[in-house]
Amino acid sequence: MTEVTYSTKAILGVTGMLTFGTGTMVSSKIMLDMSSVNSAGQTVKFEKPVFQTFIMFTSMAIPIIVHLIGLCMKQKKIRERRAAGTVDNQEAEKAGLLGNEEVEVETAEQLLEKEEAILHPFSDGRWKSYVYVAFPSIFDMIATTLMTDGLEKIDVSIMQMLRGSMVIFSAIFSHFLLHKRQYLYNWMGVIVAGIACALVGVSSIMTSVSGSAGGAADTIEGCTLVVCSQLVQAGQIVTESYLLSGFESTDPLQVVGMEGVFGTLITGLVLYPLAYILPGNDPKHGQPDGCMENFGDVFTMMANNHDIIWCALVYWICILFLNVSGMTVTNELNAVHRTVWESIRTVAIWITDLFIGYVVVPNSVFGEFWTYWSFLQLAGFVWLSYSSFLYSGNVKYPFLSKSYTKSQRVADGYDQMVPITCCCCSAQDDEEAAESSV
Repeated sequence: MTEVTYSTKAILGVTGMLTFGTGTMVSSKIMLDMSSVNSAGQTVKFEKPVFQTFIMFTSMAIPIIVHLIGLCMKQKKIRERRAAGTVDNQEAEKAGLLGNEEVEVETAEQLLEKEEAILHPFSDGRWKSYVYVAFPSIFDMIATTLMTDGLEKIDVSIMQMLRGSMVIFSAIFSHFLLHKRQYLYNWMGVIVAGIACALVGVSSIMTSVSGSAGGAADTIEGCTLVVCSQLVQAGQIVTESYLLSGFESTDPLQVVGMEGVFGTLITGLVLYPLAYILPGNDPKHGQPDGCMENFGDVFTMMANNHDIIWCALVYWICILFLNVSGMTVTNELNAVHRTVWESIRTVAIWITDLFIGYVVVPNSVFGEFWTYWSFLQLAGFVWLSYSSFLYSGNVKYPFLSKSYTKSQRVADGYDQMVPITCCCCSAQDDEEAAESSV
């Protein structure tokens, strides 16, 4: 058996993914379950899905600063080299392109073209790679808000597992909209994922049946909202693939950062005013009818319960470092290892929430508890993990993949499955994030 070794970057990335990935989901749920006095003088839960979407995007916007700083540093080096009249062939040497005069000329031209793209990142249509991200960010905004709204009504482990439904919608969209070939074993993976998500959903519903009269109805609504969020998320992946496919080697920091910038602007300037108009349970200043979410009420409830501020800060920090960890793991690990660690992250989230419910704050609204129906949820999780391996072609059956060669898998992009989802609901910089099933 070949010994598996990880680089230092991979170890740090996996550690960060498990730590901050778990922290992101758990802190999101804890924030929703916290209570405070609102602007109407009522003690209610801090159920503010739009606010969580807003701070998620502000955290995602930070990488664009790092990207621009790196771009400026590269521009400075290029200008200094040109002023000195020297030619840097280091990249060409690393790529093994040097060796004869003809290749050196071609390499020099390639380097010159690359340098021009760095010196003038917004000319010759390159600005589109920055602006086009605005469209996927709209999908991300809707998906995250729906998912957080659903999280109000279900346990965080249920929500995390139901996110595996995205592979179903992504496969359908990729086949019919992007015309990406789906093989028999891909569709078998989709079917298994659907069965697994059904088992997870049923376990949550049956657990809530013994609760209050509205428990089952709320649980069904929560599960439905999470699945719908993954439908929207799949639309984001297709949109990103269509709009950004023409740009070569787009920096992931640029994609995530610009999505954060546009997401922050759209959420603050469009979604929040809309949420104030739409009917809901949040108090509306000077009016008897409530609204979906009142941004001013966020600060009132934070002022009356400072723990909400600390929880929001933890959530923001976890998302920031999860972005960095996700990019590192995607670059350092292959498809099989990423699938395994994604499954472990789901287990970590589930165990952490159980630990909170039994040890940290027992007999409270926080955390979750093991029930008879948790065994059904566990079965759903096992099948969901299996479906991820099956869909990506890492579980081989002769009758499913007899004619599917390694070269075909590389050509179709299935050799790089399951990159890490950077934040709560955002996709990576291409359509391959669809395969992150758990």
